[in-house]
Amino acid sequence: MISRAALADAWYRRSAGERTALAVLAVLVAVAIIVFVVIVPLTGAVARTRADTLRIEALLAAARADHGIDAALARSAGAPVADATVAPATRVARALAGQGLVPLAPPRSSADGSVDVIVSAAPFGALVRTLDTLARHDDLHVERAVLARLADGHALRAELTLRAGAAR
Repeated sequence: MISRAALADAWYRRSAGERTALAVLAVLVAVAIIVFVVIVPLTGAVARTRADTLRIEALLAAARADHGIDAALARSAGAPVADATVAPATRVARALAGQGLVPLAPPRSSADGSVDVIVSAAPFGALVRTLDTLARHDDLHVERAVLARLADGHALRAELTLRAGAAR
């Protein structure tokens, strides 16, 4: 191992220009070590934390929305009171229009009492409110649903089959 005295002697034997060049080189090496060992990993950690924060905020917003929908559905009380004088397909069309939803074609009643309807661009909240209204007021419950998120990410294509009677 080299002693301190030997290092000091080697340092002082160098010319002033060599000592300056070695000092500058040592500072550059120290700065490079600090940058690559400390700053770069911290920058990456900050970027990952920001991305995680955005993802968690989106999940929290979705959970809050789901909780709000669940609470609204839980507050709804009483048995449905369907207007028997109005055809089920007409009640479905009325409920869709009440939320500003437009089906691709008018709702179609089947011989078995079910109603089929396709909505091409329905915001999720409006679709849930429509189905809630149909279940609470018109005694029409979802028997089959095929949902597909549209490319814009804000709306769904919904293919629904509704049937009168107890919820399944």
